[in-house]
Amino acid sequence: MKNSIIKIIAVLSIACGIAQGQVVSGPAVAADPAVSGSDNGGELVLNGFVLSINGDAISSYDIIEKTRSRLEAIGTDNYRKFYTQAYTVIRETVMADIYDLLMYQYSMHDMERNEFDDQIIERAKLKRKKEIIRDHGGNEPITHEELKKAGTSMDAELDKYIRRMIISGYKEVFFSADQSVSRLEVMDYYESNKDKYTNKARMQFRLIELEGGAREQAQSLLARLQSGEDFGKLAEEYSSDWRAGQGGLWNELDPQSIKKLYVPVVEELLKLSPGALTPIVESEGKLYIARLESYSPSSVKQLSEVQEEIRRDILEMRWVEYTEQLSAKLLERAVIGDIDHFIAGTIYTAWKKMGGREELEIIDSEGN
Repeated sequence: MKNSIIKIIAVLSIACGIAQGQVVSGPAVAADPAVSGSDNGGELVLNGFVLSINGDAISSYDIIEKTRSRLEAIGTDNYRKFYTQAYTVIRETVMADIYDLLMYQYSMHDMERNEFDDQIIERAKLKRKKEIIRDHGGNEPITHEELKKAGTSMDAELDKYIRRMIISGYKEVFFSADQSVSRLEVMDYYESNKDKYTNKARMQFRLIELEGGAREQAQSLLARLQSGEDFGKLAEEYSSDWRAGQGGLWNELDPQSIKKLYVPVVEELLKLSPGALTPIVESEGKLYIARLESYSPSSVKQLSEVQEEIRRDILEMRWVEYTEQLSAKLLERAVIGDIDHFIAGTIYTAWKKMGGREELEIIDSEGN
């Protein structure tokens, strides 16, 4: 495995500290009828389009499976419409896969350089394979069939898992380990993001709802409640609220999120201690009596409680910025096929796979 990995990473740029070369893994992106009017597009669509990236590749079928639900929602009655609406979806997915693959290749290079143990990869793949089979009921043949139906395979899933593992390992070993976050950075982040570290208020109460014309009944019920009768039983018997069957008990909620209809009730409840009753409250043609069960006011977590979480957040933001900049540099220097033609070919392949049949007009890679 190490030799194959070295072949893959050998094509990255000297600017990134990697020797440059080229590995041919098959044709890059060929034209299709929707792009250039070539007459060999049908065979290519049947076999799928491939985009070569430093000797590795991504396929149109991988992209289509990742975006299938969004593409199916477009419909295949008109190719120009399909192309226009599918373009952004496909391009975003293609570029994300390219950046992911470039980061994997770059990460694998540094892990190789530091004698990353090949056996670790094999053990990780075996463990992940067992997890995938377990998640599909423990039957390996059925697992393979279900993965095939989903447009993937065991090898593809294991490859994706290893890529994530390698990138994560690079992040921990060559990025996070060298990063320090100062106390001042943590404090600044905390002050700027206090909403994120605020526990919302929580309230639970029981409620009896009556029609607006039933004021005498409401006064009678309030008197009975004040004399000690069971709120739950009276709610079950008299309340028109849909929670009457639960004794009028509402699930715990954030009082700020309640519907406008119940705001006057909540305003009265906020004046009370647990166990106390509201007066009769009128709102939008209804009468209400409520009893507060519990209330916890909002509170901001102390810095000491969240400082490790903040440190991780700051490191994650740095990592995202770092990978965006690095991926852009790697893309500039990568040995790569024609991205625009691959995107156009993938759109056409998706259209055909989803039942598109009309005679095609010629559309260039920008949809014109």
